[in-house]
Amino acid sequence: MVAAAFLWNGNGLSIVLDSGTTYAEQFAQGSAGKAAQALAARERWRAIYIGGAQIGYLHESIRPQEQGRQKVVINENIVVMAISLARQTGGAVAPSATRSKVIVQTEETESGDILAFRYEVQNPPRLSTRKVGRIANNKMQIETTTRGKVTTSELPWDAAVKGPAQADRQLQQNPLKSQETRTITTFDPRAAAVDTIRYQAGDFENVLLLNGTEKRLLHVVATHSVAPTVVFHEFMDEAGESWKTTIPSSDMVVHMVPKATALKAFAEAEEP
Repeated sequence: MVAAAFLWNGNGLSIVLDSGTTYAEQFAQGSAGKAAQALAARERWRAIYIGGAQIGYLHESIRPQEQGRQKVVINENIVVMAISLARQTGGAVAPSATRSKVIVQTEETESGDILAFRYEVQNPPRLSTRKVGRIANNKMQIETTTRGKVTTSELPWDAAVKGPAQADRQLQQNPLKSQETRTITTFDPRAAAVDTIRYQAGDFENVLLLNGTEKRLLHVVATHSVAPTVVFHEFMDEAGESWKTTIPSSDMVVHMVPKATALKAFAEAEEP
């Protein structure tokens, strides 16, 4: 879910990709067989808008890997934003020269158990913050580096808590229905804490997409226990895929787009 990538302050439309297929078509093809294909490698690019102007992008990827004899899933979100020194130009937010990058990565088993995580904030000219953790002896062992100082901590771990990649797959394998309420408990690497996500589905609505067309999507309101005051409005299709997310309190909208579109305003930025 895109919302999970924007707890510190988030999806799009049927865009034609380089292959000539739409994202929805590509997703459906890659998801054939549901659980059998749920661990296939995939990536998504999204453009982030505030006040109608693009100020960032999000790159999401899921990569199954072999680590020794174990199969793991690498779930990674990279958010690049250019608003730390944002200025007003003609009533719209213009990207600043100073950019922030937030990297969130988890290593999970095929069944969604957390093995390790990495959370890093690169916010020049300020010093970066880095937090890494790993499960060992039924505890989450965490090392945090801030302003060059390293601290360690340890938290008891509940093996029933799943990782973000597994939470996303749950919604795709068992999509929400109109008027349904559902909660999913997952791990949030940013807060290094358990996050209970509550989804309240309303009805299907005609939703305006970035290309000016409308699509009938399920309006879902999502809240997170780690940031209860921030409300996300997700618009999902019948397959459980969120196409658009709005955050009214931040005047933020995130659209799913091709890679080239996501990076267009950040031509000199390094790609993930």
